[in-house]
Amino acid sequence: MTTIYEHRQPGVLMRWILWGGSAAAGLWCLYFRMWRGYPWRFSSGPLLVAGILVIAAVLFDSLSVRVDPETIRLWFGPGWPRKTIHLADVAGCQAVRNTWRHGWGIHGYRRWWVFNVSGFDAVEVRLKNGGWVRIGTDDPAALESAIRQALPNSS
Repeated sequence: MTTIYEHRQPGVLMRWILWGGSAAAGLWCLYFRMWRGYPWRFSSGPLLVAGILVIAAVLFDSLSVRVDPETIRLWFGPGWPRKTIHLADVAGCQAVRNTWRHGWGIHGYRRWWVFNVSGFDAVEVRLKNGGWVRIGTDDPAALESAIRQALPNSS
């Protein structure tokens, strides 16, 4: 299968927040255990938080997008979570600017989804069923152009 576009955007902000949060929780545990003499059970909550933040940091380290003649594929970090959009289901696309309310990570409601790891630039892919998917990117013009080029009715 021929790849029309492929790009990996690093999640710089996500890295700072998630790795920093896990480090802070770990330091909290060390402080109260090593210097204050509290038992380990006092530190189990922050240790659990640190573990969850480390897992999230690995999963949301980056967002990769690949456009080929049949699909738009996007995935976070090591390959999961992922989403495949069939171009036959796409009505159109346009470069957009997200607001702070769109947030970072993956989230949605009924017929819309946002996939984003950093920044506010995105490409909104409108689906024929009335829904939409916003794909965060640091290269919106190239992604929009690639999707338009790959659409079946672009000839």
